[in-house]
Amino acid sequence: MVLSSQLIWLDTSICRASGFSKLVDENVIAPLPNGRFDQDECGVRYLRWLRDPERRSQRSQADADFIKAKTELIALRVREKSVS
Repeated sequence: MVLSSQLIWLDTSICRASGFSKLVDENVIAPLPNGRFDQDECGVRYLRWLRDPERRSQRSQADADFIKAKTELIALRVREKSVS
């Protein structure tokens, strides 16, 4: 299967060549020796990667850190306005 066909089959937010290339670079999706991709194998590997608890927990932690920083910024702005 050629790259463009694999991108259409996955039909996800990674449907840009750069996102797909990143998955190949991270060995999430592996090309066959002839340079093509096995559609079924790529789909299974991609779903396993999406469901990986370690990857998901890292994302959750990053989201929590962002929310905490944003909350602190809002609290600071509120304090500044109440002093004025």
